[in-house]
Amino acid sequence: MPGGTATIRGLVDHQSEVYDIPELRDLLLPALRADYRLIEAYRPDRPLPLRTPITAYTSRDDSSRPLQDVRARADLTEPGRFDLRTFPGDHFYLVPHEAELLADIGERLVRDRPARPPEPPPRSRPEGRCQWWEAG
Repeated sequence: MPGGTATIRGLVDHQSEVYDIPELRDLLLPALRADYRLIEAYRPDRPLPLRTPITAYTSRDDSSRPLQDVRARADLTEPGRFDLRTFPGDHFYLVPHEAELLADIGERLVRDRPARPPEPPPRSRPEGRCQWWEAG
C-alpha cells in the first residue's frame, strides 16, 4: 500500500489513532494492503454494461477518489441508468451520514425493484413414499 499508515491518515483523522497501537495496526494493515492491491490491479477487459441501475455513493472531499473517477462508473450500466450521490465529508463520509445513506439505498431498492416474477408452477410429487426414505 503506497505510503502505509500515512496514506490512511491522509484520508481522514477519524479514528486514525488505532494505527498508533502496534497490535491493532498489525491486525488492520494486511486487510487494507489486500484492498489496495485489488483496487490498483483489477482492470476488467471491456466489461459489458449491466442492465440494472447503478448508484454510486461518494464524498465531495475525498482526495483519493476524484468525482470524475466515480462518474466513470456510468459506463458500467446502460445509458440513463447511472446516478451519483455525493455527501459532504472525507473518505469516511459514511460514519456521519449512515442514516441518510441507508435511507437512500432503501428507497432506491423499493423504487427500482422489478415487478414480482410469476410464481413457478407447483412441483408434482410422485404418489406413495419416497424411495430414499424407505431405504434408510
